[in-house]
Amino acid sequence: MTQFQSGVTRLSVLALTAAVAAGCDTVGPEGTGNVQVTMQKIASATATQALVDGFASAAEGSYGSIDAGDVMSLTMQLDSIQFLLADANGGGWITLVLAVDPEADPVVLDPVELDLKALPTDDAPLTIAVGDLTRGSYQSVRLFVSGAMIVFDIEVSVGGFTLAAGDSHPVTIPSGEQTGLKTDLAFIVDASTTVNLFFDEDATFRNVTATGSEKVILTPVLRNSSGDGGT
Repeated sequence: MTQFQSGVTRLSVLALTAAVAAGCDTVGPEGTGNVQVTMQKIASATATQALVDGFASAAEGSYGSIDAGDVMSLTMQLDSIQFLLADANGGGWITLVLAVDPEADPVVLDPVELDLKALPTDDAPLTIAVGDLTRGSYQSVRLFVSGAMIVFDIEVSVGGFTLAAGDSHPVTIPSGEQTGLKTDLAFIVDASTTVNLFFDEDATFRNVTATGSEKVILTPVLRNSSGDGGT
């Protein structure tokens, strides 16, 4: 795995190979639409409900909250993105496989590295993926992530544990590699569609677990809007 960069790499366009979930045939050019996936950070604090599969468990360590301003970076490796077709359209997850060079034979695959703290908060969100999906209605999006690390600006205490400033602490994201970070997002793929995802840092750092080995357990909170979680 390549070393994480300190900030978000500006990706003008990520080439992607579209394929249906494991065991199914590859999606062909007919009956598909182009999809652009973007991410940005919510600029202000929110108190809305998290739209994720799970949170860190206090049973695994010392539970507490962290001020988002004390976090220098939260980097993670984005391995793939899946979209769930609505039942009326046959159901099933469709996977966009991140690829550096889709023209290569075989295709060269590479994960995308993101610093969630460095995501933009303005009207110019970061494009993290582009590709083709089957046209129709979708009801959910999930991101499979791994290799997460967190760095603090100052020494941070979570319950009975102290996390040093400036060091890279490994982060466990519950279900990040197994079932992915999920957000309910109803949208229709037509000829051209943009899917906007928002990282809610304040909600994310309100649910943190630390262990004696200086490992951090948290779930990045993703939303489908910058406000109350609506579409």
